[in-house]
Amino acid sequence: MVDQFKRKMKMHTINHPSERTYYIALDADGNINGYGYVDPDQRLDSGAAQFQIFPTEAAMSSALTALGGKPDYAEIDPNSSVEVKKTVMKAQVNNIRSEKLSLPISYMGYLFDTDDMSIANLTGTISFITATQAPLPEGFGWRTIDNITVPMNIQQLLGLAAAIFQRVNVYYNVSWSLKEAIDVSTYPETVDINAGWN
Repeated sequence: MVDQFKRKMKMHTINHPSERTYYIALDADGNINGYGYVDPDQRLDSGAAQFQIFPTEAAMSSALTALGGKPDYAEIDPNSSVEVKKTVMKAQVNNIRSEKLSLPISYMGYLFDTDDMSIANLTGTISFITATQAPLPEGFGWRTIDNITVPMNIQQLLGLAAAIFQRVNVYYNVSWSLKEAIDVSTYPETVDINAGWN
C-alpha cells in the first residue's frame, strides 16, 4: 500500500542548486501550499501536486501575488507581464494601507492604538453608552499606547472614533486612487505608490 502511494505521488526535488533557488508549492487545485528558497548546501523534496521554480525572489514574489498569495515581500519582477506587475503593485498598495491603518493615532495630545481589538472596544463602548444612555463609570478613561489612562466623556470618545474614521476614509481613498492609476497605466511600475499618504 505504501509503495502504491509512493508511485502515485509525484516528487519534486531541488537538490543542492548552484545558486539560491526560489519555489512555490501548489496543491492539485492551484492553492498555495508553501514557498521559499533552497540554498546550494540544501535539498528540498516536495510531494506537492504542482511545483514552480524561480531564479529570483522578485519572480517568485510576483507569481505568488498573481496566485492570490500574500508574500512577506512583494518585489516586482521586471520580466513579468504588465498584468502581473499591476497585481503585485496593487498588493503593495494594500500592504502600505494596512501598515498605515495599524499605526497609533494622535488625539487630545496622546497616541491611541487603532488595531482591530482597540477599535472593537471603542465602538462597543460607544454603542453601549448611546443605546442605554447609561452614564460612564466614575473615573472612566481611555488607555494610550503607553498605558496612560486619559479621562474622557462620551463626546471625547466620539471624537476619537471620528478621528479614526476620518483617517480610515483618507487612506482608503488614497489606495483606491493609486490602484486606479496602476490599472490604467501601461507602465504600472512608474506609479509612485508611496505618494499621497501623508
